[in-house]
Amino acid sequence: MVPILIFVREITLWFLISVFANIINFFILTLLEKTPEKITNKKMLINILIRNSINIVVLLLILLINRNNQTLLLKSYIASAVGFLSIKVGIYIYKAFYREKEGLVI
Repeated sequence: MVPILIFVREITLWFLISVFANIINFFILTLLEKTPEKITNKKMLINILIRNSINIVVLLLILLINRNNQTLLLKSYIASAVGFLSIKVGIYIYKAFYREKEGLVI
């Protein structure tokens, strides 16, 4: 489905915004994991709230801009869902192939 999105001009922007938001979310998560000995419940809660608020802002942005066109709104939400999931799928694939070398556990 991802190659099809590249050729649909009206929803490609939403896919790319979702991928970019997901990259930012992953970067925020890796910043927290760099010092695992300093992780507290408060830091973890703030991290989760920030990451989820970024996703909510993207979804609200899609709703506000495309609210008059229901078909485009649905397509935009589907494209953003694929964008949000793209990084997560990549992480699981990476862990599946390299967990023996690095001792990673899914």
